[in-house]
Amino acid sequence: MKYQFIVIYSDGPMGSTSLGGLIEKYGYLNFPFRKYFLSEYVMGIKKISDKSMQYKCIENLNGLSEKNILGGTSVKDRDSREGIVRTLKPKNIDIEKFLDFKPKSLESLISHCFLFYKKHIIYKKVNTPIRGFIIYEMPQFKINYNFTQADYIKALKKMDNFTFFIMNRNFWEWSASLISQQDYKVKVFFKTPKISLEKLFKRWNEIQILSEINYLHSINIESILLPNTIKTNKRITKILKLPSHDINFLKNQKYDLYGSLLSYNLAFKPSDNSFKNSGLLNKLIFKYFSKSPKFIRFIVDILFNLLRCLGLCRIK
Repeated sequence: MKYQFIVIYSDGPMGSTSLGGLIEKYGYLNFPFRKYFLSEYVMGIKKISDKSMQYKCIENLNGLSEKNILGGTSVKDRDSREGIVRTLKPKNIDIEKFLDFKPKSLESLISHCFLFYKKHIIYKKVNTPIRGFIIYEMPQFKINYNFTQADYIKALKKMDNFTFFIMNRNFWEWSASLISQQDYKVKVFFKTPKISLEKLFKRWNEIQILSEINYLHSINIESILLPNTIKTNKRITKILKLPSHDINFLKNQKYDLYGSLLSYNLAFKPSDNSFKNSGLLNKLIFKYFSKSPKFIRFIVDILFNLLRCLGLCRIK
């Protein structure tokens, strides 16, 4: 069977797992599984015979076979949940067979890993038949390669049966949400981490450039969340050339947001209030930073971090 591959490209809190949870209802495997060297394989840095992806798959399954907290609508939501076991630990005999597989293409390697993953999932029922797989990709490379994100996407596009969604969000809400995640981890005021708003702006601007690529389907976080979910569901099924589920079916489903199963209302209810709760000064900074000249941004960046050193401009 020829499977389809759904790539959801997202940088930071942009609602990618909500989109993945929705697409899963149309027969696509959706697991808490990412960072498995896809860019290295696609760009020829790794050979498909090197088994890095397979070992990463085994490592993930072993980790999920123990109780841990994962997924949800936010970092705070994730940490409020009890840890659960999500997979069976692979047996040695199954691991040997899994590693013996010799892929003929990258598509067959990805399929092999996802189907092996499926055999060990216990936290949810996996619906059949399987049309394909949902791939969560992050457009930041830890290593400085000699290719750009656009080059990588073009190379992915050349592969068979790949459909691309790229998540997007306005700068002020996106940056406030990212900083809120950082501040949430730090409980002591004088240890407030330094944040380069200029670097955040460059990251966000890169997403805007990528969103203009004509074969990428740009999805704004507001469109995937209520009250726009049903409308976007119809858009997605049109892209995938599938009939849409009716509203009652969707409202009665549980949605997998990267390992946490949530009801329709919880999965798609707007819950990120980082910008709204950030305070007047932060709101002014975030709202106008992307619209300001570079020199003004430079000054604002310095002042913002000086205030953070004093325990101000933190985001709850």
